[in-house]
Amino acid sequence: MSDKPVLFLDWDRVMNVIPRHYEREKKPETDRPDLRLHNVGNDDSGVYPMYLSADMGTAMHDLSQRAEFRWLTTWARYANEILSPIAGFPVPFPVAAHPGWGMKPWKWYAIEEFLEDEPGRSFVWVDDDAIFPHAETRILDRLVPPAKSLLVRTDPYKGISRSDLKNIDEFLCAEADR
Repeated sequence: MSDKPVLFLDWDRVMNVIPRHYEREKKPETDRPDLRLHNVGNDDSGVYPMYLSADMGTAMHDLSQRAEFRWLTTWARYANEILSPIAGFPVPFPVAAHPGWGMKPWKWYAIEEFLEDEPGRSFVWVDDDAIFPHAETRILDRLVPPAKSLLVRTDPYKGISRSDLKNIDEFLCAEADR
């Protein structure tokens, strides 16, 4: 087990910026000037438009030097095959098992399993919809022994922002100094 904090990363509406009303031709509004469209496909879903920033992939790669990344996305088994190359991630990351549709809080179960398996280990969780108000209180109440955590809820129409990245970087730097 690594001493690095774990960074749980969702994809859609975090790294992949999805425009309001899902207008494929309209570039989403975000603080990333180099947002580019990637048409991605897999055997299950056909072509899926993704807007991704090259500088965001680089920024996330820099964070991966101080954190152990783990996918926490419904892309599940496709995360390393399809998403990692688009984002420029050089190595595959562990993927939290997706139990199937209809299991709305499945990401919470994955976090709780992590907390049971690796008590006291600090973590960051970046998501657009699974983290709701007061989520940190719910998680922190269950931590035994206590662990440092940072929950980042992204704007679902802008994805992860530079400010979010700065907060994550500061958290990871503080954890490295502990």
